[in-house]
Amino acid sequence: MELTFFQLLQLVDITINRLESVFQFWLSATFAAIVASHLANDRLTRAYASMLTGLYLVFTFSVVVRMMAFRETLERYFLQVAEMRGDSLGSSVVGLVNGSIWATVILGTTATVVFIWHSYLTARETRSSIDPVVNGPKKIIKASHQVELFDEELKLEPYKKFNIKTLQETKIPKKLNDALNLLSNTVSKSLTANAFPLIL
Repeated sequence: MELTFFQLLQLVDITINRLESVFQFWLSATFAAIVASHLANDRLTRAYASMLTGLYLVFTFSVVVRMMAFRETLERYFLQVAEMRGDSLGSSVVGLVNGSIWATVILGTTATVVFIWHSYLTARETRSSIDPVVNGPKKIIKASHQVELFDEELKLEPYKKFNIKTLQETKIPKKLNDALNLLSNTVSKSLTANAFPLIL
């Protein structure tokens, strides 16, 4: 059955509307993923970031498949309209629509995945910076340079009277016995140097 020019225009309009609704659905999900990773970044673990990324990519893939189907239909209708009008405007318009949609989907998907992982890495750094076990000793040493050296009760500057030194931070071995041996050697050296060991 041959379609009239008016019927083809209606089909083009319907297909464009469907393509736009799928595209808007993808945009909504993209913003939802970005907002979710931003709002939950203090609770965003590697597992949650992976799960959110996976769900988002699967959803994007399903949207892309639907968009490809609508795009092929739209291209067919545009070519028929162009044939009836006797020009090649249809292919250039379809190419322009195609290019803009795919550029947005590719860049948007990449940016969303990067944002999810950026939120995760930022949250991890924030958690480790306020974790007293991870950074407590470094913060104490850093703050010690801002401490008043004169002791009001002793009426002297203790570091001049006692052998107070800050040792270089050493990497603690993962094996328990090696870590204990390192601790024992460090304490022994301090005692031999007539210093009081304070381990952080």
